[in-house]
Amino acid sequence: MTKAFVIPEQQRPKIYIALEELDFVWTEKDVLEVDRMWNRGSSIWEIGRAFNRDIDEVAVLIMDRCRHGYIKQRLNGVFESLFKGANNENNHP
Repeated sequence: MTKAFVIPEQQRPKIYIALEELDFVWTEKDVLEVDRMWNRGSSIWEIGRAFNRDIDEVAVLIMDRCRHGYIKQRLNGVFESLFKGANNENNHP
């Protein structure tokens, strides 16, 4: 039997996990709805409100979907709906 290699606690490097408090897990159904909302021009704030999610969670999902080719970048990016209705208070944080 092979012994497991264990690093003594005092020799282990301290690690930092970025955005550990956020939730980056999405259901397939929600991902597809986010795609639809993005393609219709919804802002990340509108999408965040629709799913009761932090905008950083939405932004990471949007980046992932764009990098993998499921959605396209937009001229005005995450601010799309702000430019469609600049006087609409529901379009921004």
